[in-house]
Amino acid sequence: MAPAATLSPPAVAAPPPVSQPSQIPPPHGAAGVPMVGPFPGQPVPAQGFPMPGQPAPPPPAGPKTRGWWRRNIWGLVALLPVLALALAPSVKDGLDLYNRHPHEAVLPSADGWTSYSDARMRLVSFGPATDLKTYGGEPFQPPGKTKAWKATIEVEAADKESVIGCNLALEDAEGRLFGAKPDELSGARTPFPSCTPEDDEAPSPWQVEMYFVTPDSARPAAVRVTSGLHLPHYARLATS
Repeated sequence: MAPAATLSPPAVAAPPPVSQPSQIPPPHGAAGVPMVGPFPGQPVPAQGFPMPGQPAPPPPAGPKTRGWWRRNIWGLVALLPVLALALAPSVKDGLDLYNRHPHEAVLPSADGWTSYSDARMRLVSFGPATDLKTYGGEPFQPPGKTKAWKATIEVEAADKESVIGCNLALEDAEGRLFGAKPDELSGARTPFPSCTPEDDEAPSPWQVEMYFVTPDSARPAAVRVTSGLHLPHYARLATS
């Protein structure tokens, strides 16, 4: 017998190779400039978020806000009357305080007399005080680097009460004031400075004397007579 034929297994075709996915580059325009995507194979950005590597878009512009002054202009206008009412008492108090001090001079008329405090007055004499004496009757010398002055004023009034309680001061060329009856003359016998006579029965007009002390370099300019009932006015009697 003839030997049996050997059967070969049928040939099996090899499977085709699996191709790997590749990034598809974006297409280019005619000038070689990349065109705006996304294109197939590129990631698609989520809604409202930028693509990787790209800057975030600017936020949308909100409504235009007005400045502080424009927003509050009517409120400020409404406050003006309130502010005026709040400041009015302070202004009045400041004016009253200012008028409590003498700052408006009453000057002599052509005849040399000054009408002030329901009376008339004039400066009869003024000069260095040379008649100062101690309480023991000895000559009195004021302290060193000072100078004593004596003033005599004549007053004419129908009622002596109109000038009672007046204040007397000596004004120098620099505007400084020096009161009557100074401490530097405490050891000298001098009359109490007043606009009323020592004798209540003295007829009108009458004369009063007063003393002042200044630095020896001061130049006297006027004697001031001030009444608290007639502020801010005062009588200014020039010494020369």
